Amino acid sequence: MQVKVLRNGDLELRDENGAVSRMGPHHPDYQAYFRSIRVTPRKGRLAGAACVLLGGGGFWINWHQIVTEKTFYPQMIFFAMLAVVFGLATLVKPEYAGPARDDADRRARMFVMMPLMLLAMAASGVLWYLLAD
Repeated sequence: MQVKVLRNGDLELRDENGAVSRMGPHHPDYQAYFRSIRVTPRKGRLAGAACVLLGGGGFWINWHQIVTEKTFYPQMIFFAMLAVVFGLATLVKPEYAGPARDDADRRARMFVMMPLMLLAMAASGVLWYLLAD
């Protein structure tokens, strides 16, 4: 059975015969099917690599623009650093690209991601200081 999360939070279930059904969060089996979603490590690492490349590209655009035109995008500093830091985290732990399985997994991810968020914010502040000078 294939399980897919839709934009509105509902789950789309496709069985071996090709029959498709949907269920919302109010359904009693929702959590069981939600926990069955697996992100392959290959897709997780691909998402992490894409984040690192996009963040690095944004970082390079800002440096190039400050050198050539003496202007930069302050928002790009913050989002590029976030993309690089969280992309690297996803490269190391590709299962972070998928949904959390239960409360223990959610707490473990928060324990790892909060310091990474602080690291990205500190790096953004340092870059902003360097670019604004």
